[in-house]
Amino acid sequence: MRDEDYTLNVDRNLDAIDDAACVLWLGSPNNPSGTHILRNDMDRLRANTPNHVVVVYDEVYAHYVKASSFFRGLDYVSQGDNNCDQ
Repeated sequence: MRDEDYTLNVDRNLDAIDDAACVLWLGSPNNPSGTHILRNDMDRLRANTPNHVVVVYDEVYAHYVKASSFFRGLDYVSQGDNNCDQ
C-alpha cells in the first residue's frame, strides 16, 4: 500500500497483514511513478513482518533508477539474509 505520492506506507502494509497472508510483494521502483522503497523502510518492514509471510522484493525496473538512495535486494542476500528462513 502506498501513500498519495506513491511512496511505500510501512504502517499500512504491516497493519494489513493477518494470519491468512503468506506473501508481501513489493515492487521497487514503482511503475509508473518511479518512486522506490528506502532502505530504512525495507528494514522496518522486514523486522516487523510475521515469520509466516515471505517478503518478495521485485526490482525489475532497477536499471531505470539513478537515485543514490536506491538499494538492491542483492544487498540483503550478500549479507546472508534470506527471508525464506526467518
